[in-house]
Amino acid sequence: MHVSFICSNQIFKISSFVLYAKKFVESVSVIAFESSEIYSKYCEKLGVDFHFSNIEDDFYSTISSKNSDEEFIFINIEDISFKKLEHIFSLDFKTFKDVEVNLSNNKNNRKIIGNREKCLKNSKNLKNITWIYFNKNGLEKFGSGATLNDLPSINFNLDYFENSNYSKVAKKVEINIFKLNKPLLFFGVPGILLILSSFILVSNVVSKYESIDSVSLGTAIITIGTTVIGILSLMSAIISYVLGKQTEFLLTNYSE
Repeated sequence: MHVSFICSNQIFKISSFVLYAKKFVESVSVIAFESSEIYSKYCEKLGVDFHFSNIEDDFYSTISSKNSDEEFIFINIEDISFKKLEHIFSLDFKTFKDVEVNLSNNKNNRKIIGNREKCLKNSKNLKNITWIYFNKNGLEKFGSGATLNDLPSINFNLDYFENSNYSKVAKKVEINIFKLNKPLLFFGVPGILLILSSFILVSNVVSKYESIDSVSLGTAIITIGTTVIGILSLMSAIISYVLGKQTEFLLTNYSE
């Protein structure tokens, strides 16, 4: 069996998933849509083939170069984890049709899962794909120039696999990020307004001091407090924004 990982801005996941897949299959390759020497070097060190495609939804073209004596699996590395990968390899492929297309379990795909024509259309877009299986017969037909539309023995499924604890934790983190996805707005704007207010208060305090040579304790406390709270609010906005970006980066590039 041959496994081909499809990558789009997922360079940090290649090494670990290629090595993990080699526990189950001998033949692995990587398809990427960014022309980068890093991809090539990664794949060269890992001992796997690297294919570059300048058209993101043209990953099917790599099938034509494959031997029809082996089975073939496309895997969207953006929507995969070690547990899901292990689950895929544990399936009984003998019961599968020539081609098994596993669509991402999103709202759009759930609506069209029973419609062959719409499923065929969605399967051309990488964003709608989790993984696709070709058996020897399907690989031979597809490699000879046939398209998905030409294959009668094809099945469309929704990807129902969930990463148990990771999936729950990731969803909670994603929800929290969504709720606080604009820290610069929620904390930064009030912080700037408070700092501007503190400047106004300071100017008033200075003008009063020059005229009466004294300042009330309450006015001084309010001025200092406004300045400190404004600075803290602005710092919180910057820190929250940076941490949010780092968390989003980890969720995007690592599955476990």
